[in-house]
Amino acid sequence: MSERLRIGADFFDDLATVAAVKAALIEDRRLTEADFAHRHATTIRRHYATVAHLEFLEEDAQFFASCIWHYLNTLDMSNVRESYQPPVASHPQESAQCWKRIAGGWKPEATYHALTA
Repeated sequence: MSERLRIGADFFDDLATVAAVKAALIEDRRLTEADFAHRHATTIRRHYATVAHLEFLEEDAQFFASCIWHYLNTLDMSNVRESYQPPVASHPQESAQCWKRIAGGWKPEATYHALTA
């Protein structure tokens, strides 16, 4: 995991202890990186000022928000599983016959001869 993703994961885990903040971060992951960083720099500054009495510079908070954005979008991509869509047969009748043959017992040698004939 790259350093940026690790930082994003750590900050997200910490901020996600507040349900409303977690929901906002997840919802806003679809924003551009710049918009997300701008919006959630305030979230980060407010959270850490309240919880740990830490003050972040705006630029630092934007960097950490950007790390969170990268982390969330990496998670989003790794969890997305596209449903399988078989290719559209150019000859539907032949496709249906093929599936009937498969259901009736597939014989590889017959398929090979049919394809090479």
